Amino acid sequence: MDLSSPQRWSREIFKRTWGLRRGRLLDNHAYSLWTNSMSSVWDELDAAPSLDGLRLPPFVLVGAGAVGNSLAYVLMCLEHPDAYPVLVDDDVYDTSNLNRCCLASHRDLEQEKTAVLASRLAGAGIASFPFSGDLKQFVNDARIGLRADVAEEFGDGLYRMVISCVDRGDGRQDIQGLRPHWLVGGSTLDLQAKTNVYAGDVDAACLGCHNPREVKGEAMRVLERQLRAMSQQERFSFLTEHGLDATSIEEYIQGSHCGHLGRAALLDFVCTPPPQFSVGFVSLGSGVLLAASIFRQLLSGMALPQRSGMTTFNFLNGNLGESALARDPQCQICSNLTVSPDPSLQTDTGLTQVG
Repeated sequence: MDLSSPQRWSREIFKRTWGLRRGRLLDNHAYSLWTNSMSSVWDELDAAPSLDGLRLPPFVLVGAGAVGNSLAYVLMCLEHPDAYPVLVDDDVYDTSNLNRCCLASHRDLEQEKTAVLASRLAGAGIASFPFSGDLKQFVNDARIGLRADVAEEFGDGLYRMVISCVDRGDGRQDIQGLRPHWLVGGSTLDLQAKTNVYAGDVDAACLGCHNPREVKGEAMRVLERQLRAMSQQERFSFLTEHGLDATSIEEYIQGSHCGHLGRAALLDFVCTPPPQFSVGFVSLGSGVLLAASIFRQLLSGMALPQRSGMTTFNFLNGNLGESALARDPQCQICSNLTVSPDPSLQTDTGLTQVG
């Protein structure tokens, strides 16, 4: 095995760390995101219509992390200056997420994700509205500077197109709660890039299905008991080891009236999911699938009725396919929802509101 270059070393380290073994070659190396099909012969695949003249309506992008970066990158490459994404995220770039965000660099560390992404989009001639905060804050904010026509629709509670790039149950529940006309989500799982269309089909999952809100209360009480059982020095070591603000949390533990910042830090800590395997090219794949799903529907109009479904590309074996996710009967959001047949609720993209 020739390991004469750093690139070969890095490839071998990645494969061995992930437990990959040499196997068969891929049967297919040509893919169509217009039909979500694959082939060993490029000419056998159906070509998509041209995007020339296609208008992308304003949309809300919730989550400006790895998948959100990737979708923005695709839009920049397609040179769609009429796009108007409204960017919502309450996080900043740090060393734990920077490597997967294709539009961010080391100079963006500790910078608001939405501000950085808006700057990159502006460099490609795409206007946007960045909002640094969570979705609940966005809905209740004055949103100064938002384009007038979009602001009017949001003020009426009308969200025509929302794209979810978040990975927490709370965030996904809040997004579904907007009752958007058109909801698409992008995510990653191990070496799989995924995109989901949530059309409100009776038996299909909504974004809130299988994504329950985090149970904060009990987890918070358990952590508090553990911290109070430690000595002050042990608490300091534990908190600093986990990157938490030891001073503000100590004030909270001691019952200080100024300890609200410490309580907020602990709540965020107990609700943060454990680290998962993730690499940048999988996130980029999810962004590409998201863009394909959006443009496929816009190009098709009513010729291809919107339906719920999940598209997955598996980088481990090269498979591209479609599947469906069944509704969660315990979901508190969609258990009483049906698709409205009222044509007055259809948007100018031919999509029907869920309500």
